[in-house]
Amino acid sequence: MIRKQIVIATSCLMGVMILSSPGPLHAQKEANNWYFPNRRAITFESGKPKVIINNSMTNNEGATTISSSDGKLQIYSNGQKIWDRHGRPVPAGRGLLGGESSTTAALLIKKPGTTYFYYLVTTQDYFTDSSRLCYSILYVDPVSGNITVSNKNTILLRSSSEKVTAIDNSAADGSWVIAIDWRIGRIVSFALSDSCISDIPVISDSVYANYDDPEGRDKMGVMKASMDGKYLAVAVLHSGEVSLYDYNSNHGYADFRYTLHLDDNMHPYGLEYSLSGRYLYASCLDLENGHSKIYQYDLSLENVNDVKAKTRLVAEYSDRRIHYGLLQLGPDGKIYHPFKGDSLFGIIEHPDKLGDSCGYHTEVFPIYEGQSKDSFNSYSLPAFKQSIFNPMRFTHNNACIGTSSVLKISDLLKCDSIRWFFNDSLSPGATDTGRVVEYLFSSEGRYWVDAIAYREGTTDTITQRVTVYPQPRVHAMNDTSITRNNTVRLRCQVESGREPYLYYWSPVDRLDDPYASSPMASPDSSTVYHVVVTDLTGCVTEDSVFVDVVEEPSISCVTAGHDSVYADRHYEQFIPDPLHLSYTVTNTGTVTLTGCEASIILPSEFTLAGTDSTQSFTAPEYANEQGGPVAEGSILPSASCTRWWKIIPTQAIADTAPKQIRWQWTSDQQGTQSGCERTMYLVPDQLQSIVLTPLHLYFEAEHGGPLPSEQHVQLWTGGGLVMPWTAQPSEWWLDAQPTSGSQSTQISVQPNSTLLDAGAHGADLLFATTPTDRHVAITYVIRKSTGIESPAAPGALTLDAWPQPVAAGAWLHVRIGGEAGGSCRLTLHDLLSRERLTRYAETASPVVIDLGALQLPTGVYLLRAVSANGAQATRMIALTGGR
Repeated sequence: MIRKQIVIATSCLMGVMILSSPGPLHAQKEANNWYFPNRRAITFESGKPKVIINNSMTNNEGATTISSSDGKLQIYSNGQKIWDRHGRPVPAGRGLLGGESSTTAALLIKKPGTTYFYYLVTTQDYFTDSSRLCYSILYVDPVSGNITVSNKNTILLRSSSEKVTAIDNSAADGSWVIAIDWRIGRIVSFALSDSCISDIPVISDSVYANYDDPEGRDKMGVMKASMDGKYLAVAVLHSGEVSLYDYNSNHGYADFRYTLHLDDNMHPYGLEYSLSGRYLYASCLDLENGHSKIYQYDLSLENVNDVKAKTRLVAEYSDRRIHYGLLQLGPDGKIYHPFKGDSLFGIIEHPDKLGDSCGYHTEVFPIYEGQSKDSFNSYSLPAFKQSIFNPMRFTHNNACIGTSSVLKISDLLKCDSIRWFFNDSLSPGATDTGRVVEYLFSSEGRYWVDAIAYREGTTDTITQRVTVYPQPRVHAMNDTSITRNNTVRLRCQVESGREPYLYYWSPVDRLDDPYASSPMASPDSSTVYHVVVTDLTGCVTEDSVFVDVVEEPSISCVTAGHDSVYADRHYEQFIPDPLHLSYTVTNTGTVTLTGCEASIILPSEFTLAGTDSTQSFTAPEYANEQGGPVAEGSILPSASCTRWWKIIPTQAIADTAPKQIRWQWTSDQQGTQSGCERTMYLVPDQLQSIVLTPLHLYFEAEHGGPLPSEQHVQLWTGGGLVMPWTAQPSEWWLDAQPTSGSQSTQISVQPNSTLLDAGAHGADLLFATTPTDRHVAITYVIRKSTGIESPAAPGALTLDAWPQPVAAGAWLHVRIGGEAGGSCRLTLHDLLSRERLTRYAETASPVVIDLGALQLPTGVYLLRAVSANGAQATRMIALTGGR
């Protein structure tokens, strides 16, 4: 029973290579393409070798090639340089330490458990001082084919040879890299895994022949493991020997078996096994006499003398200019070798047949333009990991949990029927027959899978370990929207997989890099972007994001509210105070705006009064509006929203220059931008007399009870102007302090008695000044102490004025409504509370005021009527230009 471990990843490849339904993949196809020195190359894509013309290698010796599991060329190298599948030299691949004439200058090995990573092992020429064994790690982009190089020229052995080979590690998921440590003359095996190559090798006890040759000529020649990992053969070129070892692929240990000595002057160079591993072939050179020979050895014989006795010479060639080269098994089961110095190719048709029955013959390698026979100056064919050609194995597509595994017995294995045992908890027994089967494992993990091959009454059991990996999951960003001619960065997060991840976004149009994890997209229409992520094991996951491309958002804005403030010439008093300003925004575009807000930006002459500088805008805002309500900060297309701010003047006002009130607008779709502006005009007014506010005070007290609290009247004289004045109450029961002055001050007013008759009492506080006296009306209500009788309420007044508005030079008609015959004081005040007119009139009697005689400027005025018992009425009057 042969135990091997094979890693399963997934059935899909990235990008344009995604398969809608998985099919069987063949490990032998990794050797489908051969690129070797002197620009020669062949492909086995059709099952038969065919010459291809795109090889750039021009060295004489040493090469390696590897293809994908479906037979597509990935990499080729001569140990000094690397070329990608397009034949392009890889810049980072220059300067590798492989020797120009080393037998196995390079060997490519796929990194276990991965799809696009490879180890490149190199050896140096035997005559160099060190003959180091090194490795580098290569990554092949599955779509572009670009190759990244890392861990370049990492040293495994500081003194080795031109010999290196590789075989499956039967005890772990990985391979053995087998070489010779020339310092101690021992065969060593390095364990290669999905994470690294161990720098501590397994050292075999067997001593390699003539390792102490001072010229190191036995470093030349090939070393090869058999495909099934049972044997290791070494061509000891200068000594003329072939050494055979039993190899333990579980532990990486070589045990010496025997040495086969060749005829005089024959030096072994190339080695290869038949598919069954029974026969070993050796190509040998007699450089002195110009002879080349190929021998066949029967490894089924235990005794070395029996092997020697039954050795067969299957090919011989005599020409000093032409020699046999390396031997290499092909994907078709035949063994090939080149001729150094000629365009011939040697072929062993049936390697598992004895002697002449093996069918050795030669064919001409086609010569293409620019070549001649003399240009075929190489012994080499590409080196491969030997397990690729093992017929006693099955291959499978990569799989992760939830993906069926497709398993296939090697085409090189001859059998009548197959039975499969997957040893899964859901299917512990035989579950299927046939060379190709499909199976879905129940869970992630490792499984020993047995394939029993039946042929002519005999059975062979192939046991391999299959690893089913967890399914990675990718989560693309939330759906989003952008405006036309804008960009958005696509993002995603991956979990549960094994890094590194490969990304592919589609459609690729208008993406800056479809292979980036977060590409920048600039779609010209609404697009669904799909992202396909492949992890280290080849498992695939995908998701999508919708990018809605919308028209450029647009708004209109309008400001309203106060646009003027009236001030005295010393900017001490302002009307109105506070001012109210509004900002209205209408969504004139086709996109719903979110995150909408506006911030007021005030000049130093104004400050906020009880409102926030930034307010959120929402429309429709209420359920009774069409389409509403919407989330706060959102405005639907064609909807409008208005917000109000309250501001007051500050002491920073020092001139009458217009002040600009600005707003800053912000939305998620538009960002932050400047909004509309509103100009605030300051209208100065030259004070010609004192100004009082308020113009009416109201007191209330209980008869015989405590006095009511004092109240205050503010008196302005215009910023420090000298305006002499006196204050004189019209009634004995009213006090005012101070009673005289010449500058702005505050007057305390308070009744001095509560012994008045119950009811309403009126008084007038007269301010005598030049040029016009001013008045403040006083109402004092006395309640009876018993609380039984209610005080008489002042009679209600009404006040009508027409026409409205009225021209500043026209007649204004006024009528005071109330008890007939009652006398009222009628005053007209501007917005600075200054009296512009005082007249006494009877209720129910019409009054005509000649506005032209008053010479009032246009604006808004307050008309007030106060009766003797304290009742009053007011009305706003608007004066316009004209007569």
